[in-house]
Parts: sequence; structure tokens; C-alpha cells
Amino acid sequence: AVKDEWLGSYTVRSSDGGRTWEKPARTTGSTPHGPIVLKDGRLLYVGRYFRGEQTIISVEESLDQGRTWQMLSEIRPLPHEQPSKMFHEPHAVETGDGRIVAQIRYHGSDQCMRQSESSDGGRTWTVMQPTPLAGLPPHLIRLRCGKLLTVYGRRFDACGEYACLSDDEGRTWDVANEIKLAGHFNGDLGYPASAELPDGSILT
Repeated sequence: AVKDEWLGSYTVRSSDGGRTWEKPARTTGSTPHGPIVLKDGRLLYVGRYFRGEQTIISVEESLDQGRTWQMLSEIRPLPHEQPSKMFHEPHAVETGDGRIVAQIRYHGSDQCMRQSESSDGGRTWTVMQPTPLAGLPPHLIRLRCGKLLTVYGRRFDACGEYACLSDDEGRTWDVANEIKLAGHFNGDLGYPASAELPDGSILT
């Protein structure tokens, strides 16, 4: 009974700066960087869960600031990219034109992230497509200038933390001008995340 109650994924809310915590709310999936806040006030949680030997990318929403979660959809891979345990640790961002762009850690031979988009608030998604972004896992933000920024760790060859910008709301990525933020001596190098500060600088 204890396992049935507690094995799984949860979010936990605090309304007083972390002094006390509410009852955990069960989610279907999970991901290191957690949910995002959409312009309409919803929380959107693009996560991952296991279905047998497959990893499924789930999309959930909360209409009550994280007290409860409801499943919206799943993001499907290309059919030939669905062997066991290939997809993990997604993150998403809402664009200025109202789309939602999600990137997904992919364990395939090209070692590049996959990307999917939703134009209806997360209810339906395009099939995942390969990106030219070699690394994992992603963290995405939209900068005040309108560009999208993704940061990720490269765990092979020139290991380190990298960043890349998109000038067209995530439709393409400027890999020719990829930014190496920090090198590392092996592939065990953490999960970068970014925030744009009031003065326009970016802290990763």
C-alpha cells in the first residue's frame, strides 16, 4: 500500500516561501527543470514516464497553480526512433507567436536533441524532429528581445556547457554561432539552466 501511494512523480507547493508545504500532487511524468508558466496562467509540464521498456514524453496542465494535474497529450517520436528508453528530460518554452516549443533529450546515435511544437496550447504536438543541437538535456527561455535561448551539456568530444540562439521562435537554431560557455574534463557535467536578469544579461 505504501508503494502504491508513493512510487511515482509529484510536485509540491509552498505558499509561504518554503516554510511549509502542501500535500504532494501526483503527475504522470517528470523532468529535472519542471513545468513552465504560460501566458494564460496555466502551468504546463512536459515530462517523461515509462511504459514498459519505452520512455513516453507526456504533456500535463494545471489550472489551479499546481494543486492538481491533468494529462493533455503525448509527444510522439518518428516511428523508427522508438526503441527502448530513448527519450528523456524534456523542457519547453512559449514563443511570442503563441506556439510552445519542446526539446527532448535523445539517446540515439547522432546525440542531437529532438524537437516538437504545439500551436494549440499543448493539446496536440508535431512528431519529434531531429535538431542540429548536439547535447542534452535542454533548458529553454524566451529573451525579452524575442530570441529563444537553449542551453545544454555536451557529453562527448569537446565536453562542456553550450548555448544556442534562435531568431525565428525556434524554427531554426544558429548552430554556426553556437556558444561554448564552459569546458569540462568528461561527460558528467550537470544540467545548465538560464535566467535573463533585469539588466538584460543572462545567468546560466
